[in-house]
Order: sequence, then structure tokens, then C-alpha cells
Amino acid sequence: MGTRLYPATADIETLETLAHVPHGTARRHTELLELENQLTEIEYNRRLHSQPELLAFDDFRRYGWGKFYPQEPIGDAIGDEARPYLELFDLTPVEINLVIATGGIYWY
Repeated sequence: MGTRLYPATADIETLETLAHVPHGTARRHTELLELENQLTEIEYNRRLHSQPELLAFDDFRRYGWGKFYPQEPIGDAIGDEARPYLELFDLTPVEINLVIATGGIYWY
């Protein structure tokens, strides 16, 4: 069983940047989520999958950067404590510094 890593920020612009989607995607994603109960599952998925940036943002919110398999349990990491975990993933130095500056990481 792996551990998923997520950025520990609620800042929408930071999340959009880390998810590699255009600014404004989070707002459109929220609007679609608000319609989820009014749409059939097929229609909801069609709308989500018809816009690659919405799907990318949705995947990032659900799965973070993906799974890794730590040798020992980790706690939430802030500041430079997060750097070794972030370096396990394909993040640029700019993205790593952004995560560190905006709250670090959490795992699930």
C-alpha cells in the first residue's frame, strides 16, 4: 500500500500552477462539481473528460503527485522538511520551492 503526497495549500492559483492547468480551471471545476448531483454520472463524466484541463485538475486534487512507498511512516512536512519527498516526483525546482513556500505537504 503506497502513500499519496499532496500540497498542503488551499491557494487556488498555487494548486492550478502545480497541476499544470490554466488559471481559472479551479473555478470551472468547482462549477462542475456543484452540478454533479443534478447530472447523470455519464453526463458528468462526459463534461469532465471533454476538457483536458478539468480532468488534469480533478486528477491532481484526487491523487496528488501520486504514490510512493516510504521506508517508515512520515508526518506532514513543512519547509525544507518536505524537499526530500518532493524530489521523489518529477517536479521542477521552482515547483518544489513553491510548495515549500505555500505550506509544505501532507500525505494520505
